[in-house]
Amino acid sequence: MRRLKLLIASLLLGQMAFAGGMVTNTNQSAAYVRMLARDASTDVDAVFYNPAGLTKLADGFYVQLNNQTVSQERTIVNGSSLLQNNTFTGDVFVPFLPSVFAVYKTGDWAFSGGFTIVGGGGSAKYDTGLPSFEIGTKMALGSLTSDLNDGFAGLAPLGVDVGDEFQANVNMNFEGTSVYMGYQFGASYAINDMVSVYLGARYVSIKNTYDGMINPNYHMQVNDEFVTPEDGFATITGTLYGFGTQFENGGDAMQPLVDNAPATATLDQLLAGGAISQAEYTAITAPLTAVGVPNAGGLTSAQAQGTYYGTSAAFNSQGDAATATGEQVVGATGVKNVDVEQTGSGIAPIIGANIALMDDRLNIGAKYEFKTKMNITNKTIKDDTGMFPDKQEYAADMPAFLSLGADYKTSESFKVSLGFHYYWDKSADYGKNGHESDGSYKRGDNSDFIDANSYEIALGLQYDINEKIGLSGGYLYASTGPALTYQNDLSYSLSSNTFAFGGVGHVSEKFDIDLGFLYTAYSPSSKEINYGFETITETYDKSNWIASVGFTYKFGSSSE
Repeated sequence: MRRLKLLIASLLLGQMAFAGGMVTNTNQSAAYVRMLARDASTDVDAVFYNPAGLTKLADGFYVQLNNQTVSQERTIVNGSSLLQNNTFTGDVFVPFLPSVFAVYKTGDWAFSGGFTIVGGGGSAKYDTGLPSFEIGTKMALGSLTSDLNDGFAGLAPLGVDVGDEFQANVNMNFEGTSVYMGYQFGASYAINDMVSVYLGARYVSIKNTYDGMINPNYHMQVNDEFVTPEDGFATITGTLYGFGTQFENGGDAMQPLVDNAPATATLDQLLAGGAISQAEYTAITAPLTAVGVPNAGGLTSAQAQGTYYGTSAAFNSQGDAATATGEQVVGATGVKNVDVEQTGSGIAPIIGANIALMDDRLNIGAKYEFKTKMNITNKTIKDDTGMFPDKQEYAADMPAFLSLGADYKTSESFKVSLGFHYYWDKSADYGKNGHESDGSYKRGDNSDFIDANSYEIALGLQYDINEKIGLSGGYLYASTGPALTYQNDLSYSLSSNTFAFGGVGHVSEKFDIDLGFLYTAYSPSSKEINYGFETITETYDKSNWIASVGFTYKFGSSSE
């Protein structure tokens, strides 16, 4: 019997990034959400975007708190004829996605730290499961049904016809959460008025969870009726054990004949000599003939009795085997539950530089984050599928990441910002390489799954209405390069266009409020999937919006 499995092709819900590369979240401040180009920032959110630029702050201690509310809809359309519905929707809603930044600036030095959800951060819920769940289940059920039809074909003459069709109204749901928490620390130093540098690191801690259920509601075909496996095998085993009892009773009933008839006399001879009647002869030989005993009349009474007992034992043995098979089928077609937690961690060094030109009207920022090499390990609470062995490891790297930015003040009230991000996706390992025969993870890179590294280009504009209020907007184009082997219904990456707007309020010399909103429209991606019996097209799409608020407070003197 083939075992039913939840066909989860990829387990990395950390790739549920909201704004950024295939894994990395770059939406880390309300100022970013309202503007999108923060890579040359010299404000407090530069802790994440341009840490070398923190030396441009006035001396003092700064704290910034940001929160984002995120909504994302993920849609998969699969054209398979096996599906009850061809469209599957996953909803992600994150009411709280916080980030915290702190900076202590003194003289030429700036010491900074930050907490961010640098990857994932949400919960994806599929109330009707995913195409791979349902199709994989029904393909397994079809193979199971075929095996049952072949295995019990010999029962048809006995009055039990196991058909080659089945019914399955698959009921399922799946929810996964993923959080990559980043803890960043570092120091910035101003070499002179123009150039400053940064050295730091980020510790990343991962926690993924998977909670799913699948109920095939499988009905097998027995005697032209669709019945549950329990009822179907009750019919099968009842028939087999029934014949076992019947032949055992038949053997017992022959005991007087065996005791009184000549030992060498055949049943034919006993009939001819009048020792048994025609009715008695038929009652003895007909059941033996029905189960394939040739020339039953040529057996002696003792041989006939032995054949009865042997046939009874054979039917009972077949009944035992059918009972065991039934238990396997009931187990394989019953409700499957998964409850798994995955954890891991890693560290990424970070370096940066900032260059201020034209009396600070032009500011250029650069930051490079090294690859965060990480493994995650299963903690399996419940797994009826066998897909999540306890303590098994997978790779879950975050790629190396370069950001370049420029801010140019065309006037005292208007600023133009540009940003560029590049992610070395191909050099990381997102956990798709599989395991060795001993179960250990086979580490590698993404070269078989990524055709091109991801990049982003951003434009941001800010206009200060007065000294208290500034309005901003932005546009960001993101290009990702997954190969078709990467894309599947649980984990896929799409190029996108993002539009943002918002504003900043300078409540006082020490206190600022940022408000931002962005909307991302993704470019759908499609691939052909060959299931053997049909080739279909599966299409992936999604959209999301983010609303954010940020509060920045400076402690100490507000003077320069």
